Amino acid sequence: MAQTAPKSDLILPGASVAEVELDGSPMSFQTVFSRCPGRAGAQIGRSGGTACPDAIYYWSDLARDPGVVTAYLNDGVISQISTQGPVFSLPNGLRTGATEEQVKRAYPKGQGYVLSGSAGHLNGGRNLVCWADEGAGVAFKFTWWPSKKESTLSGIDIFPKGSDFRPEGCISPPQQWEKLKQPFPADAHTDRLQAVCGASVGRFRPACSTGNGCRRGGLRCGGSIRGRPRPPICTG
Repeated sequence: MAQTAPKSDLILPGASVAEVELDGSPMSFQTVFSRCPGRAGAQIGRSGGTACPDAIYYWSDLARDPGVVTAYLNDGVISQISTQGPVFSLPNGLRTGATEEQVKRAYPKGQGYVLSGSAGHLNGGRNLVCWADEGAGVAFKFTWWPSKKESTLSGIDIFPKGSDFRPEGCISPPQQWEKLKQPFPADAHTDRLQAVCGASVGRFRPACSTGNGCRRGGLRCGGSIRGRPRPPICTG
């Protein structure tokens, strides 16, 4: 039997991706994506704490337009769906590659979040930053590109409207999920320091890997900026 694309490439916030609905069974995911070019699979069993999904189903097609869809299950039903790549889009046309400002304009009621402790080479060395409209049931993940010095949309998640969004369905310690206090987009590292130290970092980015200062939450506040000494931004 010839493989065909999903009947719909739409992401409907708080509802469905490619007609795979939230609160549906994993069979619906398998039925839709088994017809698609690419690779499908599943991981059964919790990968984190008891609040984490008890199963994960995924589909990927990296040969053509790169695309990945992941369904997270709790108690046997789909509780969250994550998409990556330009294959799928929202009804308003938003898809991966969009800018932060485009996302903000489309979802002005959203809130910025940072996943502290998630920095890695896949995100340009920075923590994962998201913009989530929990009332609408949609969240946007951004990837930082050091060569371009900008962030672009790299993933779109849907989840039940009015519920709390968590990347991959849960947060696994020692990572922490925190609201960004500065206007989004923001330097998530600076915002994390303000939350921990309870003081303004001023107009400079803090140097937290060198120098003497206080330690709270695993961060060092103080040190120097570009070789120039500066006082710690918090004490104790």
